[in-house]
Amino acid sequence: MKTTIIIPHWNQADLLGRCLELLEQRTPHFCASVLVIDNGSTDHTPEVLRRHPLVRSRRLDSNRGFAVACNIGASMAETPYICFLNNDTEAKLGWLHPLEATLDAEPDVAAVGPKLLYPNGKIQSGGVRIYRNAKGSVTTAAEMFRGEPGDHPAANTRRDSAITGACLLVRRSVFWDVAGFDERFRNGLEDVDLNLKLHQAGHRTVYEPASAVIHHCGASGRERHRYHRQNKQLLREKWRAA
Repeated sequence: MKTTIIIPHWNQADLLGRCLELLEQRTPHFCASVLVIDNGSTDHTPEVLRRHPLVRSRRLDSNRGFAVACNIGASMAETPYICFLNNDTEAKLGWLHPLEATLDAEPDVAAVGPKLLYPNGKIQSGGVRIYRNAKGSVTTAAEMFRGEPGDHPAANTRRDSAITGACLLVRRSVFWDVAGFDERFRNGLEDVDLNLKLHQAGHRTVYEPASAVIHHCGASGRERHRYHRQNKQLLREKWRAA
């Protein structure tokens, strides 16, 4: 087994149930490699998890955010690859193999991500573009091809790109080499920061459209807007050119 799928979760039990059901259907031998980190949910999450007895889970005593939950999950994994996956995603058939195959074949690639689709079939993310100013300082980041048709030719071309944390497969050793997710970020831009750290360490990150995942974007993370300003400020401070 190569991959542990880590699902950070908080108070969206029905979304989690759907996510796990589709993983079971569409990922071979999924159960032994799926780990849910529950950020202190107060809904019927325990009931959903009981329906999937082979899925490992760890419950935290409070909502500690995406980065903390992912790091805890990564610390529990033993496989060479770890896949961070949002609980509001729906795996398409065959989604995992192209991602694993990329890391298998290309040692200089540290992380790879799929094409993310809205439920209506349009593109939510075809990779992430990181913007810098004239001095080279990072200013912001944006999803590429958002709102374009799912069969948009440019969005179906494999290429080097930053990738979103909604679904991100990374080498576990390299993830810890760069100290994992920066836990100062709160539910936003920690994935951009991780991409930047991987690039700084000399690794590539790749967008692989042969893999596709549906993402109910925002359904599980509305509180991220509360922290948008401070996350953006932290990103700019960390990646300001000397």
